[in-house]
Amino acid sequence: MGFGGVAPPPVLLEAERQDFMLGGLRDLVRHDGQSAGTWDIEVRYGAPARVIAHTAREFGADLIVMGVGRHTRLDRMFSGETALATLRVADRPVLAVSPNFAGLPGHAVVAVDFGPASVKAAEAALRVLRDDGTLSLVHVKTRLERSQVALAALDSWAAQYDAGVTQLFERLRSVLSIPTGVMVETIELVGDPSRVILSYADTVGADLVAVGTHGPGLFERIFLGSVSTAVLRGAPCSVLGVPEPPPTEAMRLRRLLLGTVESVSPGEWAGMLADFTKRNAGRRTALEIDDPSIGAQVQEAGYVLRGAAYDVQSGAVELMFGTERADAPHLTRSVTRVGSIAVLTDPDGRDRALCVVSGDAQTLLTFLDR
Repeated sequence: MGFGGVAPPPVLLEAERQDFMLGGLRDLVRHDGQSAGTWDIEVRYGAPARVIAHTAREFGADLIVMGVGRHTRLDRMFSGETALATLRVADRPVLAVSPNFAGLPGHAVVAVDFGPASVKAAEAALRVLRDDGTLSLVHVKTRLERSQVALAALDSWAAQYDAGVTQLFERLRSVLSIPTGVMVETIELVGDPSRVILSYADTVGADLVAVGTHGPGLFERIFLGSVSTAVLRGAPCSVLGVPEPPPTEAMRLRRLLLGTVESVSPGEWAGMLADFTKRNAGRRTALEIDDPSIGAQVQEAGYVLRGAAYDVQSGAVELMFGTERADAPHLTRSVTRVGSIAVLTDPDGRDRALCVVSGDAQTLLTFLDR
């Protein structure tokens, strides 16, 4: 007996429904000039977004491709809800294809906030772009009313902001693997991010807009006004949504792009220090302890880094040093009551320093071979 005394649909009826849906899918494939026998076609049951995301993980897919309406803004809003829901729960890129998508895009616009997700969005856009395509990296800063801030202070801030954005764009280009035939342009605009991105994409006739997403957080669930949501609902073309990368990859991208990465989460420290060791083992170092109670003291200078690790059981960071001879004396520094760990990087992506904060004190490891 079904819920509330209502019997579930007969098994034969459900089987007939599944056969009908499979037949419709095969007809669509044949209508497109393809052989239905060369496609893997199946029908699955459940909440569409979660089933699609789960199936993509099951098969190890690199990309989820979905259709999205475009005839009117209202059509797009309703038909795009499944794509939007999938984008929120998927752990890989989702390409929402508009009806006029006839081939690889020739012009892709990427919304860039210089966070890890937007970097991955740019990388994903490059993978689907034509060999001779154009990639527009667009950063939108919020407009500030000049009456709210003293003019001199606002102008000074704006100049510093613009200089910072220019440097970030340079770093972003160095992080991306840009094919020889692809033209990359960087654009800085002012206004509401989603509106400005949509307007720019429409003006240049872009075939694709790529955005990074930040997962189903509280803000995203309550206020459906995020850039990714607004772009998917209002874009005049196809949309590529790319989720936030795993923590280790996100840290790597922040370090390369921003020149520093800091973590206050103990769950991230073991992986963070393991990666730091892989990049820097064997480099000559200097170690300084800065403690208000005893002042700044140099612990060593000239030893090579053997390793850096976080012991989950004791909650301590272990820094290990030695000489180029394996049988020579070594030095270990243990830092307890750790509050944060930060890595500082050169513009060329090479690590300059590691800082471990413990209460009011900090342990600073710097490299002598810069």
